[in-house]
Formats: sequence, C-alpha cells, structure tokens
Amino acid sequence: KLQFLYLIGTSDKGPPTQPPRAPRVEGAPLSLPMAENLAANAATVIVSFYTKTYAKEVNETQTFSVPKTITKNGLSEIVNKLLGHSEDDAVPFDFLYNDEFISVSFDKFLKQRSTINLDDTLALEYTPAMSMEEGNEMPHEDWISALAAPFYGADDDIVVSGCYDRRVRVCCGGEVLAIGDGHKGAVKSVSAVPVDADWRKAGKKRARRAVPAFTAVSGGKDCTVRVWTYDDANGLKNVKTLTHHTDSVDAVTINHAGDLAAAGSWDKDITLFRIPDCLGPTPAGEITLGTLSGHSRPVTTVKFSRDSRQVYSSGLDGQVKEWDVSNAKFIQTFSGEYSVYALDTHPSDPSLLLTGHSDKRSRLWDIREKGPVKTFSGHIGWVYDVKWCPEGSLESCKNAFVTTSEDGALNLYDIRSQRPLITHEVHTDGVLALAFTRPNVVASGSKDTKVNTTTLAVAEKAG
Repeated sequence: KLQFLYLIGTSDKGPPTQPPRAPRVEGAPLSLPMAENLAANAATVIVSFYTKTYAKEVNETQTFSVPKTITKNGLSEIVNKLLGHSEDDAVPFDFLYNDEFISVSFDKFLKQRSTINLDDTLALEYTPAMSMEEGNEMPHEDWISALAAPFYGADDDIVVSGCYDRRVRVCCGGEVLAIGDGHKGAVKSVSAVPVDADWRKAGKKRARRAVPAFTAVSGGKDCTVRVWTYDDANGLKNVKTLTHHTDSVDAVTINHAGDLAAAGSWDKDITLFRIPDCLGPTPAGEITLGTLSGHSRPVTTVKFSRDSRQVYSSGLDGQVKEWDVSNAKFIQTFSGEYSVYALDTHPSDPSLLLTGHSDKRSRLWDIREKGPVKTFSGHIGWVYDVKWCPEGSLESCKNAFVTTSEDGALNLYDIRSQRPLITHEVHTDGVLALAFTRPNVVASGSKDTKVNTTTLAVAEKAG
C-alpha cells in the first residue's frame, strides 16, 4: 500500500536533470511513505515545503515529486516524516499555496487555477491545523435564537440568551443566573453592553462570585425592544420598553463603547437610540435618535462599525446598507442576490464585512467595492450567523471566522480558503446564534434547546 516518495533536488536553481535519488537528512537515508497508492504512470508535480507559523522547519530547498491526487493527509505525512516525528507524535498540518489554503484535493485545487505553471516547483506553506473542542452545555426550554457575551475574555463563559419561550436568560457555565420575563412573543435578538473582563481572576477555585452589573437589550416578535439591567441582587430587570416598531424586531446591537444601540425590524426600518437615555427618566417615546428607512423587505441584522461612525444593516432583500450614525443618513448599498440572515464587522479592519445567506453560503465584502469579494461554501442549510474570531485569538485565527447553519454545524473558515478548515457538529438541530465569550471560545445556540461552548485550538497531535 505504501509507496516511496523521492527527493529530486536540493538546489534552488530549479528541477534537476539527473534521475531522482532517495533523500538524505543529516547523512541518513529517509524514505517517505505515502497514504495514497501511486500508479507508475500517475501525474506528478514538484513541491517544496516551508512554514511561517510552526516552530520546526524543513529544508526549503529540498524538492519532491508528489502525485497530483495527493490529499492533505498525504502532504502532512510527508512533512511529519521530514521533521522526524514518530507516528505517535505526528502533527496534522494544513497547507497553503500562494497564500491560499488547499481545502480540496490537490488535483482539484490545481485544475481550478489554470495560471499555475505545473513545470515550476510549487512552494507549499505548512501550518498546524486547527481543532474545535466541545465545552460547556447550557440547557434551555425552547429554541435559542440569540446570544451575547457581556464579559468577553472572562474566565467563565457568561452569556445572555434570547429564547423562543419569550425569556431572556443570563447563564454562567451550566448554571442559569437569572431569567427575564416581559416579552409577549419569541425573543429574536439580544446584545449586551461590553464590560471589563478583569473582574474575575484565573486560577481561583471557589463558589460562584458576584457578577458585576451590566445592561442588555433584546428584540422580539412582540415588536418591542426591551432594555434590561442585571445585578446579583435583583437579577434581570426590564427597565425600559420601546415600542417604535410595528413588526418583529429580529436584530439589536450595541456599539463597542456601550452608549449607542440599533434595532432592525420586519417593518423594514432601523431605529437608533442611546443606552444612557434608557437607564434614566426619559420617556420611552422620546428616546429614539432617528429612524433609517430604505430596505424593501424585513431587516434581519444590524451591526455598528468599530468606531461607531457607521451602522450596517441587511435583510431579506439581499442588500447590505451602510448608514451614517451622526446624522442618521444613508451612505451606500451593497447588493446581493440572496436573503441575508447574519452580518459582522471585522474587529480591526473597518473595510471588511461578513454576511450569511439563504443560499447556504457566507460572503466577504469590502466596502470599497460594490459586490462581494469572496464567497464561502460548505454548509448544507441556510447560514444563520457569522462571527469573526476576535482580537486576542490564536495567531492561526487572525483571518478566521465561524459560521452556523440550519444543518446544525459550526464551520471554521479562513478568508484564504473558500471551504471550511473544520466542520464541528456539536448540535442536533439548526444553530441560530453565535457569541465569542473569550478569544478562542465561542458559544452557539440551537433549535435543540442547548447553548454549547466550543474552544478553538491548534491541533498538537493527529487524532
């Protein structure tokens, strides 16, 4: 079953003209077993290997002849052999060519890129593969449609959840800390004012400590936006109810500074309001800063830019719209063909947006362009939520994002790959919501009535 792969050159002057010889590392012969059967007349390409992210490097000048049909596992097996790893210590690697992940078979990757000269040596970058590890489970009473994390970066995974049983909950690990009643219909969206996470120090083992007070906002099918305050003494308290919308409020968001909020509705409008106004004596009817109108179908998601100067909205009309917050004015429209159910702004690059669609795909947008610049496939159901990996995540996640779908899976992507790097099946039904609670921990809420946490990690060993 195993075939031998031979070194065909160590010069940086191109492929050798001499017959191939078995490679030698530090004077010792090295046979490279492959997991793929290789027929004598199989088409091959010449490759070399290098890394930017792994601690151990191979000789970049060594070139090898490999079958075009080789898989990622086969390439990983070669690199592990070159690094001197035993079978027990083998590390799973991902591979990139020209800064693009090889997420399909090598043969298919090459066929899709007709500009690659197969007579050249293809320099393949290897990087440790990512893994997704299941964490806490938080049972609910009904579908979980929305999640938010007020204490991003805290030791504990504290989430605010919105549920189809008309309730808002605050959960910590597997424990429900508080339940907020008030909505007369399913809760479709939640957002929380960001709070400094340093209140809880790592490494201390004791009973649950007091959770600092915070503010959250929810939107529901009862057409209302509700503002909540939480503290350990009083639990969740509905301090203000806004009734500006005439249909289901499927989207709410709070800006990074925690002083502005926006709500998007099936009535096709977006309203802007200030959080401090909701916490004082100002009558609810006088709180709205402005109404943004322009969508031709229901608005499903809203999101502020990092600096709060813009707010983005999207909806069933397939459009993404950019609005100026200071004067509540329309800026521009990015048009698409499919309904949009999710939108997220990049944590550091203000020009990049992500959207999730009804055609089972997610898309990358650059606000300097009118259309999407990249499309990502891999789900087999509508994409319900998309979240960029936040600042402070693993180095391998700085260009990554997570998506959820009706298919029940969490997919991890990198913008350099149009297919998922990992598909993680932690739920048994459609996954409606995501929220990062820590740099490498994401919570997901599902129709299976559970909130689960998943940790993103670098895979250290195969299996």
